[in-house]
Amino acid sequence: TIVSFCLSLIRRSAPLIDLSADLEVTTDDRYLREEAFQEALQEIRPRAGRTDEETGRLLEMVTEGRFRGWQAFAERIHYLFEKIHLTSREVYYTPINELLDELGRYSRELVDHPAGPRIFTNYQDLFPPAWTEAAAAQVAGCLRTEQFKLLTEKGEWRKQAPPGSGLKKGAYQNWLEQFKPLARAAWQLESYRRAGELLNIFRSRFLEAYRKKKWAADLLDFTDLPLLAHQLLTRHPEALNILYAFDEQTDHILIDEFQDTNFLQWGVFEALSEEWFSGASWRNPDQPTSLFMVGDEKQAIYYFRDANSEVFRS
Repeated sequence: TIVSFCLSLIRRSAPLIDLSADLEVTTDDRYLREEAFQEALQEIRPRAGRTDEETGRLLEMVTEGRFRGWQAFAERIHYLFEKIHLTSREVYYTPINELLDELGRYSRELVDHPAGPRIFTNYQDLFPPAWTEAAAAQVAGCLRTEQFKLLTEKGEWRKQAPPGSGLKKGAYQNWLEQFKPLARAAWQLESYRRAGELLNIFRSRFLEAYRKKKWAADLLDFTDLPLLAHQLLTRHPEALNILYAFDEQTDHILIDEFQDTNFLQWGVFEALSEEWFSGASWRNPDQPTSLFMVGDEKQAIYYFRDANSEVFRS
């Protein structure tokens, strides 16, 4: 399998990444995750009364909502560990600039609406001169603080104007229908920002602690295998020597069940065979080489492991 191939490739190059050639693949790493989780939490404590920005944000995440905040934070971290195969790679959100442009467009339509100041006393503060991520976060915070003017206790959009506004239902609904897209966009940006912060903290604190514990025990998990193999072949200072050693012993690559390949796995084989087809190979041109893939897109069953039919089509 591709996983076994990546493991053999890593074992041959293990000393280059400070691992033993006898490394093993763990199939049950729950105890390692829990130990990493607890050790990373110990690092939250401020040192000498001072807290760096990331630790400060982590403290906020743990303490917001009091005891429920701690429970929610722990659940999120454990969820990210369960989705570790996703958190090991880059995550792309809806383009931030597109949402900022939307906010600017909604602002121009709403800033002079006569009903606005009767609902929010600081109405003009909801429309900054320039929509930046910081400005959007500030607006989102204001809307959260006074969300009772927009939402009911059940989180549904209000039907009646908030008390004290003096607006009739029709006038309030007219304004609210125009204001909803701005509120949604501001809250969406805030959600992306918070999710991004959590993911970055998870990677730098918890995932890094987990990685160190694995490597200290000469263990890898299944997520590590294609990722490390790809990094060895494309980013490591000895990548050319690794490719040369492989090339010396290999003339043909056959990949079966190609429909169950993901982009990272394909990147491994693309790196191994790139010079065969670029014309830059050191090999004797009379020595044939080939990369042969067999698959049926209709038989793809490994979507839960990030298998992507787009790899098959490309």
